Amino acid sequence: MQMKNTQTKRLSVLLSFLLLQTAYGESENPWHDHSLRLYMGSVDNAATIDGRGTYLPLEMGSDAEIGLGFTFVLNPNYDLEISLSELTSSASQLNAQGSGNENNSMNISLNNKKLSVTGKRYWQRSERPFVPWAGVGLDGNLLEVTETETVALAPGSVSKPSLTRVSSALGAHISGGIDIYPLKTSAFALSLEGRYNLAIINGPFEGDINSFAFLVGLKWDFWQSTF
Repeated sequence: MQMKNTQTKRLSVLLSFLLLQTAYGESENPWHDHSLRLYMGSVDNAATIDGRGTYLPLEMGSDAEIGLGFTFVLNPNYDLEISLSELTSSASQLNAQGSGNENNSMNISLNNKKLSVTGKRYWQRSERPFVPWAGVGLDGNLLEVTETETVALAPGSVSKPSLTRVSSALGAHISGGIDIYPLKTSAFALSLEGRYNLAIINGPFEGDINSFAFLVGLKWDFWQSTF
């Protein structure tokens, strides 16, 4: 009988401990210290090339950007994301009609590598599945532009040697989006983002890389913590 009473007391103590732990866990908001986000999407205009000589200004048009972001969760409402992205594009710059060079063209290939730092403000972070946010940040770009001019000659054409020039840029961006979690306790989310970039270019590149982008990504929260 005494042994049975001892076991009952031990069981009672264990149940009390578990109840206290449950109550403590519910009083906190479970979250994660970091996130990874792999994203890609469409940029409305990869670059605008200024006109020169008889060549007309050129808008290179929309192209795909791909990137990877690493996030530090600062508190329940604010994150800091550091991301690397890349965009490549190509187009042909044409000469003005009546210039005498209408059959000549400049083939342009652009590679834009970007390092971005973004501060994000979240709302209703614990009210999943939909978590809206807005962000603002700074960008550092490395632009590599290769130009190859094709000159029309009777009866064909010839391509001049290619010229590659590298420029840098410093810019800023504003963005907004929503993270969609399939489950309230899920560590994965679908990330949707709209972003506008504005940059000042330093180097031989003549034009601008200001753009609007729509991006879709997969976000993974890890290193579980609590607020």
